[in-house]
Amino acid sequence: MSAGYSLTTLDNFRGGLNYRTDAFDLELNESPDLLNVSVDPRGGISLREGVTTYNQTAEASDIQGIWSLYKDDGTNKVLINYGTAIAAYDGTDFTDLTGPTARTDGSRVYGTTMNNRAYGVSLDKPSFFYDGSTAADLGTTLDGTTGNFPQAKYVAHWNNFAWVGYTKESSTNYPTRIRFSNANLAEQWDDLDFIDIGKGEGGDYITGVLGHNDRLMIFKTNSTYALFGFDGDTFQLITISESIGMTAESTAVSTPYGVFFWNDRQGVYLYDGNNMTWLFEKLKPAIDDGRITFANPPQLGWANNKLYLSVDYYDGDTNTTSRRVFVYDPTIGAWVLWDVDAAALHTHHPPDGAPVLYGACVANPGRVVSIDAGGTSADRYSYSSSAYVSTNIESYFQTAWIKTRNPIVKKRWGQIRLVTSAEQTGTLRVDVFHDYDTSTTAKRMADSELAYDVPITGRQSSASTWDTAQWQNAEGTSGNGVWSSGANAQITDIKKIGSGGTASSLCIRITGPTQQNAAWEVNGASFPYKSRRMR
Repeated sequence: MSAGYSLTTLDNFRGGLNYRTDAFDLELNESPDLLNVSVDPRGGISLREGVTTYNQTAEASDIQGIWSLYKDDGTNKVLINYGTAIAAYDGTDFTDLTGPTARTDGSRVYGTTMNNRAYGVSLDKPSFFYDGSTAADLGTTLDGTTGNFPQAKYVAHWNNFAWVGYTKESSTNYPTRIRFSNANLAEQWDDLDFIDIGKGEGGDYITGVLGHNDRLMIFKTNSTYALFGFDGDTFQLITISESIGMTAESTAVSTPYGVFFWNDRQGVYLYDGNNMTWLFEKLKPAIDDGRITFANPPQLGWANNKLYLSVDYYDGDTNTTSRRVFVYDPTIGAWVLWDVDAAALHTHHPPDGAPVLYGACVANPGRVVSIDAGGTSADRYSYSSSAYVSTNIESYFQTAWIKTRNPIVKKRWGQIRLVTSAEQTGTLRVDVFHDYDTSTTAKRMADSELAYDVPITGRQSSASTWDTAQWQNAEGTSGNGVWSSGANAQITDIKKIGSGGTASSLCIRITGPTQQNAAWEVNGASFPYKSRRMR
């Protein structure tokens, strides 16, 4: 660094996304705008993992619900409902089930597994089972006889009982009622085994049931409850909140941190077993200004020790609304935004296998995709000619404003440096902005270009295999042994990207390579500056 210059360094980006309108108050490790990047708990930012289509042939209409069948013999299948059909994955595509009554087009099935059978409910149609080979409707008789299952909107398995919420009985809806089956018998129900939750209080109704550790969580539109106990004689209902509930047809998720769920126009809450914590402070402006919209309910999923939140998102630049996914890492409290096309979310847990998060596409109708599963730096939403069709992921990250200790004093910014790494060769674009104005890129010194191009070179490892490599001779004309240069993640480059110009404050926007499959990572940045005297 040249004499007389001071230095400001960004050595981590763990703060993630913060939409607060006063950019002056952002922490240095936060970003006011980013897309399709992940924040490493150690501090770096990198291109997110790509998504991959799960079913090679698209279904005829939008997929509304996703759930799973698990059996003791290791059999496990993903199930969906779309249009009027119910289908199970056959290893390549989804095959429609015969037996259950056709669903109402556009309705959603919620499902659960108990005793080697998957059960599905959708309120206005008979509930049904699927055992991996056979599927059929179940009766609605609630007298303890077998072969029955109440019609309901929501379903869960907890504490050796099947549970349903928001029931339909003898053509009458009971929106505040939950029911429980006989112990360990999902298809036997007694007429008096029900609880009306807050009936007539405030007009709210049940919006979800979820087993979580030693309690059954019961959500209504404006309130939340927990049920404890072991049977009908010991069940005890506790009110958790009389003002915080869950949006209808959303999804709550049980995690090691507690239960995450979406509340009305407030965003995500976490119930940790004792307290409700609001997690949406940094993103609430996106609700207030209409970027997050509510024509379709938000959906939540849990995988890879992260929370995935799917919402309708309005883009003012293109005047379009699409499905996007916010990702929250509870270990560092950071949010990021991805343009993943997914509505309903579901985590499938194959025995002795890694959980996989699946999403039902909207812009790519009839597709189920695996999300953040690793192995690709491109999105693959379709399958054609015996191959996945890859699409480049648009990505960028904007830093907070670098103000130094004298935010109003003009400074001469020196040569900015980035710490980068990459698996594939590509070019990053770096735009520099001055004095809290991101509408115009600051011109580069000495020419009229508006951005810096930063080439990054991926490392292609050529590792020798032990006991098979042959040493090369001095002339290099024989032998095949070549020592590896090391893993990509262990190699970093320091890139000089030119002067930051003259301004009181600056920020940079890093845009990922535009070529297909070019992953990238930035682990730090430094900004040398020299303050001018105030006049």
